Amino acid sequence: MYNALISGLEDYTVDERGDVGSWIRNASIQGLTSVSVTLLTLAKSDAMYIDYIPADLYQKAIAGILKQGVGRLDNVRQQAGEGIHRLLKCPLPTMGDTNPWNFHGEELFRELFLRYLTGKTFSDVLLILFKVGLLVKTTRIAHTVGRTAPGYFPKLCAF
Repeated sequence: MYNALISGLEDYTVDERGDVGSWIRNASIQGLTSVSVTLLTLAKSDAMYIDYIPADLYQKAIAGILKQGVGRLDNVRQQAGEGIHRLLKCPLPTMGDTNPWNFHGEELFRELFLRYLTGKTFSDVLLILFKVGLLVKTTRIAHTVGRTAPGYFPKLCAF
């Protein structure tokens, strides 16, 4: 199920009604966020649930949601921002001294995201952070976002 939700983030279907794929992307963001928060919360108290949300798949989900957070549609950016906000607030399970569910630069991202959120919509904050290059400089996930949306921010993404 988790893989299907991740795949839904790549749906760009267009028909006479417009970008109908955005409906799927929004639903995928909502689903990934809810499933991730539920499983990560359960895994914090019972290690059995860790198998249901491998760290590599969680990292893929975060990258996909962040990609949608810098897209062209306001409603999709807003949904992505709300999802990232919930995920940043979610307690993560640990494995010894490491936490493979943390993404590189997460603490700085959390601090800046929550600081700049005041008085702005989620969609504005994600776009602002990406445009000033904070994602590019602080996370490996930004590399994925930049590669999957080439030319969208040509001067800011030197991939």
